[in-house]
Amino acid sequence: MEKPDMENRPKHSIPLTPADSLAEWLGWTLLVINWLIVLRVYGSLPDTIPTHFNLAGEADGYGSSMTLFLIPVISTVSVLGMSILARFPEIYNYPVKITPENAIKQYTAAVRLVRWLKVSLALVFLLISFGTIVSATSASNTLGLWFLPLVLLLINLPLAIYLIRVFRNKK
Repeated sequence: MEKPDMENRPKHSIPLTPADSLAEWLGWTLLVINWLIVLRVYGSLPDTIPTHFNLAGEADGYGSSMTLFLIPVISTVSVLGMSILARFPEIYNYPVKITPENAIKQYTAAVRLVRWLKVSLALVFLLISFGTIVSATSASNTLGLWFLPLVLLLINLPLAIYLIRVFRNKK
């Protein structure tokens, strides 16, 4: 099995475009909103809240209201990790060979993917927090049928856009 030639990949600093700046701002803003909502409502939650939802969006697991804090914690780790990862595009795995001629285009597309996936994940975690809070404080014990398709769209749309760009800028 051939080892990827990462040691010889060119290193480039990818400048922020307005779209990249927007993605950075949105990712961090959604994270802060998640924390603010959880901190704001925590005191009014019942002791037991939904902690897991099935594919239909119905609550099928319950636990302590403290578990609500896991959602923004995991979101924080994800957003921070992806922010760090965006600085090192030369270490990513690519579906095409990285050459000096295509490196900047490939790195730019990959870093943009990471940034928009960060936004998507931050939004998904915010929606989970919100859905959990609504389920815990109302008669409805469901996220709704819309939740899973929305999550799949939020994660797969940036990936599809990335793959189109990667193969278009292969050379």
